[in-house]
Amino acid sequence: MPKPIFAAVILALVLGGAVALAEHEHERRDRVIVDKHWTLDKVDKALDELRSIEEKNEGNTSKSSRRGVRDRIDDLRKDLRELRDTVDTAPEARWDHDRDHDDVPPPTPPPTPRGPVSMSPSDFDSLLAAIDRASFANDKLNLVRTASRDGWFTTDQVVSVMGRLTFSNDKVEAAAIMYPHVVDTPNWFRAYGALEFSADRDRLKKRTGN
Repeated sequence: MPKPIFAAVILALVLGGAVALAEHEHERRDRVIVDKHWTLDKVDKALDELRSIEEKNEGNTSKSSRRGVRDRIDDLRKDLRELRDTVDTAPEARWDHDRDHDDVPPPTPPPTPRGPVSMSPSDFDSLLAAIDRASFANDKLNLVRTASRDGWFTTDQVVSVMGRLTFSNDKVEAAAIMYPHVVDTPNWFRAYGALEFSADRDRLKKRTGN
């Protein structure tokens, strides 16, 4: 097959496939859209090329070859004209704003604010060591007050501090000082377990309201 005719065949197949997808775009989610004016221009140029090939074919000395080429040109011309009509009458593409809006993922919610973090094990061990080194109960409680200004504690850490104190009054005082900076108040019942007498537990409850 002469090269010009081969090129026309390839063009017809490519354009035909593109239009077939465009015709069924309402049935497909992954739509293919072609530029109508560009496509029509290509079809018109292909028709002109076929016309030129047809004129040159008239000079073909072989009648059977000339007839075969003419028949193929007629078939291609018919296909290209049908293709042109299909593209020319195809509806304009519509932008589906609602669908695109649905495809947009919702914005990521802001991160949940992080609450206070209890004192690290190493820092807490240092606090316990300082309490153990203090000679008097008031000095021990002052250390607890200082640590409670900016530090936060778990209930178990409060119980550990209470265990470093000898007298129940000091235990109640230390627990009351630390309570406003406890990060797990639902576990506060454990602090009452560190007190031997019910009267001390009642006093602590009055101090903390929990």
